[in-house]
Amino acid sequence: MLFCLASIFVASGVSLIFLIYFAMKNSQQLIASIAGSISWLIALSIISLVWLVLPFSHQHYVLIIYSFIITEVIRFTTLIGIHYFTKKFDEIKLVGFGLGVGAAVCQVLIHNVPYLLLSTGDADLYLLNPIIGNFTVVAFNGFCYSVYLICSYTSLSLLLHRNKKDIIYSIIFVSLHGAILVAGIMNYYVSVYLGITLMLLIDIITVIMTFIILYHYRH
Repeated sequence: MLFCLASIFVASGVSLIFLIYFAMKNSQQLIASIAGSISWLIALSIISLVWLVLPFSHQHYVLIIYSFIITEVIRFTTLIGIHYFTKKFDEIKLVGFGLGVGAAVCQVLIHNVPYLLLSTGDADLYLLNPIIGNFTVVAFNGFCYSVYLICSYTSLSLLLHRNKKDIIYSIIFVSLHGAILVAGIMNYYVSVYLGITLMLLIDIITVIMTFIILYHYRH
């Protein structure tokens, strides 16, 4: 139980703190967070259905491809939708940040936490024992994915309002999403240490790029 609570706290701590802050201080970002959670829940639901019906669901690279495509379609649809309601830099930045927080909360509470509570397969035994293995999945995967989602949503919301010269940055953020999905699978079937190292590296790149974009587009 202690491992369960600790892993949930580590995985969801950042996004839940922001969500609580939005609820107390910023209704616009709270609404954006709710929208982000709903859109991400739709994406996870579609992925789950695909997982159940595909005859080759055991082929994990296929699931990565489907997960990547579905989540990116949902994400960009949501981001494009906010263009109809926000025009100013500060509004776009805040709403994009809110969408990322909402998606991160949904990812952790709907995907990572149930995995901790329900998983019993052999893949859970990849690190020392099932308890610590599941802690790694929930705590580190959830935390790293949350950081990526929050930063990338914020950056992409700004990039989509800019001209075509900035498309390279969008491509990089999308590529990093594919990389973090691959790193998550590596935790199970290659090396948990290699997988987590790659996820942390992706997070560092994502955070640095986000600060660069925020600085570059501050006016």
